[in-house]
Amino acid sequence: MKLGSLLSSALVAGLVFACGGGGSSGYPTSTGNSGGTGTTGGPAPGNVSIVEYSYTPDTITIKAGATVTWTNDGTMAHTATADGGAFDSGQLSAPGGGGGYGYGGGTGAGSFSFTFTQAGTFDYHCTNHPTLLKGTVIVTP
Repeated sequence: MKLGSLLSSALVAGLVFACGGGGSSGYPTSTGNSGGTGTTGGPAPGNVSIVEYSYTPDTITIKAGATVTWTNDGTMAHTATADGGAFDSGQLSAPGGGGGYGYGGGTGAGSFSFTFTQAGTFDYHCTNHPTLLKGTVIVTP
């Protein structure tokens, strides 16, 4: 093999390794979503953002034993209340004063977490806006 060919082969092998192909790089390679069905820029998997009249994502799929956290990022109070009574957040206040993180003396957004221990489909709504604000948690075994 000529020296030029040997160097070219080494360079290609090095690039393949550096880009994560042809072997294990030690970095996660999964691109699947482990929690919610939200899109890029939405809340982290397992989290639901409440803004005005929408839950984002409005349908979330999790495994049994996982926790979902609802956070009110809107301008008015909301709830996350299971249609069948499995959970009820009570009133989740909107952030006030200094913005969503409570800067400048304001208050942070209200949030509620619930751990789903059994598989099933859990439809929920806001008791303040029951016809406008609805969502679903799908729990897989």
